[in-house]
Amino acid sequence: MLTATLKGDKELIRRLKKIGDAVNTKDFQGVLLDAAKIIADDARSRVNRGPTGNLEKAINEKQWKINSNEVLVLAAVDRKIAPHAHLVEYGHELVRNGKIVGHVPAHPFWRPAVDAKADEARRKMNEGIKRLIERATR
Repeated sequence: MLTATLKGDKELIRRLKKIGDAVNTKDFQGVLLDAAKIIADDARSRVNRGPTGNLEKAINEKQWKINSNEVLVLAAVDRKIAPHAHLVEYGHELVRNGKIVGHVPAHPFWRPAVDAKADEARRKMNEGIKRLIERATR
């Protein structure tokens, strides 16, 4: 957390406080979730839907409250729903009765989604933060 003491122009101080208040709102969390959703949506679109669809269902954007001032926002695969996600992403040996009988090739969905959409997610986040600041300084 950054703490600063400002002295000087009252209007500048008022505006900076308004910006700080805007950044600590649920709106800011929404901006971050929107950016994470871009990655999650792309990853879901890359998954070969299996019989249960669990891998596709497991890809989501989430937020966790760390403390009263911090929230973690990310796109992730819920390993409780799809504990096999890494096997799909990276491939694996096929084992029967303790013997390797083949290889299941990788079907990457996560890394390609991040590579393809990171810049777009970053732009979306920057635009959203800019909107919050502009709204706060009007």
